[in-house]
Amino acid sequence: HTSGNGQNQIVAARFDRTLAQQGNIVQLAANVGDKPAPTLASSADKLYLLHRGSDRKLRLGCFDAALQPVNAFGANGVVTVAVAARDESERRPSLCMHGDEVALVWHQDGGDNLVLQRFNAGTGAAIDANPIVLGAATETASHPCVLHNGVQYAVVWVRQEGDAYKVQMRFVSNAGAALDAAPHTLFQQNHPMFA
Repeated sequence: HTSGNGQNQIVAARFDRTLAQQGNIVQLAANVGDKPAPTLASSADKLYLLHRGSDRKLRLGCFDAALQPVNAFGANGVVTVAVAARDESERRPSLCMHGDEVALVWHQDGGDNLVLQRFNAGTGAAIDANPIVLGAATETASHPCVLHNGVQYAVVWVRQEGDAYKVQMRFVSNAGAALDAAPHTLFQQNHPMFA
């Protein structure tokens, strides 16, 4: 949503199962720039919004059932991630809820790494002191996917390397360690244009 002053905002409203609006449209984030790449996750009655600000910093917001900031989370309901994200439209962040954790995955600014960092879902405190490097993110697809399989996190992304397109995956333990020496290539297809 663009406000009257030309700044982009992220707004939201809740709807019931019949798509009847429940309450007013509310602003969740102000002045988000022109490439916010918002993504959402929910846990119980909380909503988590991850977006990229105009300064390339990721912001993770926590909102209650009335879409009001949960003030105990970060600073007034928002955590600003210290390591900036790349700002290309095609480099979108991703998030996953697991128990009392929120895991974020993004393309690190100033490098070609795909990284993961976990935060406490109640307070917003960083669980990992620094982002965990998952692998090279040059020539990657726009949407990395992160999930928790009940034992560990799994991050999947597509990467072009030379004439090959690779679907890659990296596991991260519940203790915050990237497993194995490098990402696993799940599938590879060589592009005939480059052969």
